[in-house]
Amino acid sequence: MIGASKKSFLQNPLVTIVSILAIVIFTVFSMKAYLGYLTVVQTIRGNEQKKVLLAQETLYLSDFRLPYLQSDFAKYFISHENGVANPGEQVIKLVKNSESTQLDQKIISPSGNIKQPTIVNSGWVGFFKYKIQKIGQ
Repeated sequence: MIGASKKSFLQNPLVTIVSILAIVIFTVFSMKAYLGYLTVVQTIRGNEQKKVLLAQETLYLSDFRLPYLQSDFAKYFISHENGVANPGEQVIKLVKNSESTQLDQKIISPSGNIKQPTIVNSGWVGFFKYKIQKIGQ
């Protein structure tokens, strides 16, 4: 036996198949354990974020919303938020007349002369034209 060569461990096909199968099984188990760990970590982080959001909402309700609703003006503010006019208030609707900028009325001066009203253009150019026209009169 002194000169005899030893057979390699992996030369036996049965041992090779069993070792490869054991490596695959251990790899699958280790991947499942790692995915379980990641799931636990994500769940913990999600719960911490929910806890922070709930604390912020609670602080908002206790520090701002509750005193707002308990104030003397709560009915006034809430009715205006909903578009309801209180007694003695009126709703004013502003409508832009896009048909014409000219006035159809005539102005009668104290001397009895009839003057056409001055048309003022919008913007700075119209403002300065109007002022220069007034200075020239």
